[in-house]
Amino acid sequence: MFGRLSVVTTIAAITFIAALLTACGSSTTNGPDSTQPSQANQSAPTVQPATETPAPTRLSTSSQEKLFLSADQFDEVEVELVAGDLLRVVYTSEVSISPGLGGTGHQERGVQVAVLDPNEEQLITTDESADNSVEVAAEVTGIHRIVFINPNRLEGLNVNLEYFINP
Repeated sequence: MFGRLSVVTTIAAITFIAALLTACGSSTTNGPDSTQPSQANQSAPTVQPATETPAPTRLSTSSQEKLFLSADQFDEVEVELVAGDLLRVVYTSEVSISPGLGGTGHQERGVQVAVLDPNEEQLITTDESADNSVEVAAEVTGIHRIVFINPNRLEGLNVNLEYFINP
């Protein structure tokens, strides 16, 4: 019985040592350089540097609107912008002159303009003496509002505007 047990023990020990050597990745002995790992273990996987994917560029778009602002009132136009978009608004504001008030036609009048982001923060505000255009860069994505305010207490205004996104 001791003879049979020693044979089973020897086979189990050899199997255990073989499994241990396989798990540890033993290398074959190639003479005096047997302490160096095999060629398969020397090559480390190469890591490709991460490349930054450029953000897709939105195409330039534009739209025209006509607004009527009653005396001392406001109106707005909503525009969907993505963070980084450039918004340019070009506008004219005028009052219609009735024939009984000293003439006919249209006369330019000032209007106040504000651009608000989706968080209701003002990106820009102008007074009525400002140039007839504003330009802002969107800082956040969402619906931005272009607000036109009629500062005249007695006259309504016609506002013609054209806005450009990424002109």
